[in-house]
Amino acid sequence: MAPAREDARLYTVGAALEQILERQWGGPLLAQAPELARAATRTTDGDTH
Repeated sequence: MAPAREDARLYTVGAALEQILERQWGGPLLAQAPELARAATRTTDGDTH
């Protein structure tokens, strides 16, 4: 297992990469997943089928 400060460094690099990619993609990758978008709509509008 990595020392705690090494984990923190990894998360810092990962967050920076995620920010760059989200700018290129125009938002988070999960927002582009059609199945998740439909599931979120069903949950918020009360439809469970």
